[in-house]
Amino acid sequence: MSRSSRMLATVGPVTAAVAVMLVTGAVAAKPAAPVIQEPFTAPQCSGRPGDRTTFQRLECAQQEVLRTDNQINTISATVFSQLPDDAARHRFVVAARAWLSYRNADCNSRSDVFEGGTEAPVKYTQCVVARDKTRLTDMRVFVSELTPSG
Repeated sequence: MSRSSRMLATVGPVTAAVAVMLVTGAVAAKPAAPVIQEPFTAPQCSGRPGDRTTFQRLECAQQEVLRTDNQINTISATVFSQLPDDAARHRFVVAARAWLSYRNADCNSRSDVFEGGTEAPVKYTQCVVARDKTRLTDMRVFVSELTPSG
C-alpha cells in the first residue's frame, strides 16, 4: 500500500473524496480570470433623477451595473494575475462564481417583494448595483493585500 493510499484510508471516505477532488482540480484546465457578462447591452440613461419613468430608472440602473461589472472585471484580472499559482487562481475563480451566484440570488429574493409589477426589475437591478459596489470595495482590499508594501 502506497503512502498516499494509507493516508486516504486513515482519514475516512469523506475527507478522501475531498482530497481526490482537490487533486483532480489541480490537473484541470488552466483557469482564466473571471469575467461578469450581463444579458443586456448598454442602455441609454435618460430623464432627470426624480422624474424618470420606471423604464428609464431600469435603463439607468442597468448602465450602472455594466459600469460596476467592468470595474470588477478589471480588478479581478489584476488579482488573478498576481496570485501565486494555478491552484490559487482556481480558488479565486470558484469564489468569484459563488459570489456572482449569491449576488443574483439575493437580488432575485429582494425583488420578490415587487413580483409581477414593473418595479421588480428596477429593484433587482438596483440591488445588483449595490452588491457590485460592495464587491468592488472587497476586491480593492484584496488587491492591497496582494501588493507588497514598501
